[in-house]
Amino acid sequence: MDSTVPTTEDQSISNRSTKQNLWRRFWSFFSVRLGFQRLFSFTCFVILGGILAGFSLAHFRSLVPHRYYNGAFAPGETYWVRSGARKVGMIMHLGAILPCGILAVLQFVPIIRKNYLLFHRINGYIVLTLLAVGVAGALILSRHSFGGDVSSGGGIYGLAFIVIGSALMGYYNIKHLQIEEHRKWMLRAIVYMSSIITQRIIMIISAIIVSSVGGFATAWYCDEIAYTLDYNDTKIAIHGSRECVGGSAPTRQVLIPAHMDQEEPIQMASALRTAFGNSIWIAMLIHIFVLEVYFHLTPKETARLRSISYQKQLEAGFEHPGSAGITSDRWGDADPYQPK
Repeated sequence: MDSTVPTTEDQSISNRSTKQNLWRRFWSFFSVRLGFQRLFSFTCFVILGGILAGFSLAHFRSLVPHRYYNGAFAPGETYWVRSGARKVGMIMHLGAILPCGILAVLQFVPIIRKNYLLFHRINGYIVLTLLAVGVAGALILSRHSFGGDVSSGGGIYGLAFIVIGSALMGYYNIKHLQIEEHRKWMLRAIVYMSSIITQRIIMIISAIIVSSVGGFATAWYCDEIAYTLDYNDTKIAIHGSRECVGGSAPTRQVLIPAHMDQEEPIQMASALRTAFGNSIWIAMLIHIFVLEVYFHLTPKETARLRSISYQKQLEAGFEHPGSAGITSDRWGDADPYQPK
């Protein structure tokens, strides 16, 4: 056989190579159009930014009145947010954090930062304001979110602290034109905020594991059970607890087994409550770790932005050009910055 005649296998390899090249060119085209310097950063943006924006858009339904009490929350969760300060807190949280999740994605598009700086600044202030309002609403809700145990409350407060703390660090650094540190801290704020998406996945997986292991239960007030089961004594006796039938002791607490069964809404909610606290902490740690790995893999971007910071600070007359913000050489023990 003539060696110059391509075999079927050669043609298959060639076709795969052509498709891969077309996909790479297509991906690179959009990466360059949006202003990304590296394909790796663009890929991370599309995946993570797309998930955050999609999650936020999908959950706007929670703000629709008829869904607010029906289907948008886990069983029993709306008991504490029917009225008063906690209802205000829920509206604050959802009404602010959902648009924040969408607008925040725009802050990390390089072409917007470069060509539409005024929009980037205005949108940045809007994002920070929405973030603060959303976190404040979450803190109002923390006492009774998914049972309100110490682990859950601690996770909510811990997440609120690192999100707001990172946002404040980012704001301080940009006011001092320390762009590379601003980038890092604002990425931290939004990525930490996004851990609530990962937390949902971990919570469901943990609830399934808890159900399989068995022996777990959470405490419910009788009135919570009655509210969740429409104050129907028959449902309360079958799906809740006989101790709560009749509504004579609304503040009595009873243990509900944790079991993921759609036919048993109280037990399913109990399983989710059991898993809620640890899932916050695990998701938070995963996002912290992954983001620090990303920073470790992009030192050239940090160096490039540090050089731009130096030029801008020098032009603005800052006392320590290159290190006017919170940097490791000025505030820590790193060697002084030397512009290249």
